[in-house]
Amino acid sequence: MSVISVTFYDNITGKVINNSTCSVGDLPKQTSYPLYPYIEGCFFGNEFYIDVERETAMPKLEMPLTAIVSEIIADGQPQDIISGVPIGSSVKWPDGYIEQADNDTVTFGVDLPGTYTFRFTAVPYLDKEVVIEAIPAT
Repeated sequence: MSVISVTFYDNITGKVINNSTCSVGDLPKQTSYPLYPYIEGCFFGNEFYIDVERETAMPKLEMPLTAIVSEIIADGQPQDIISGVPIGSSVKWPDGYIEQADNDTVTFGVDLPGTYTFRFTAVPYLDKEVVIEAIPAT
């Protein structure tokens, strides 16, 4: 019995959805769900995306964003803290709220000192976290 591994992906974004291993004879059953195309091979979404045009697995790239500052004053005043965010990225804010980036800059202000983590996800990039420290106002 011959076994095959396949990777299902979103045919618009190239995001890896799932992987499956099955016998070649069972492949039609595995791929009968028409929403997602597949390519042969096992590629994990945390490391790869699928180039939809070439139907090829590609290693994810470093996300081009930059922390403008790593520390802010906890005085409630918003300021630009991160730049270079790819438009359309998923941005998870420290409070758990998730939104799609509609510009390339994150503006943030807080009045409580502490550590605040932002998480960014976008195809074809590796996920990235940026940690901002809010220090007490003097």
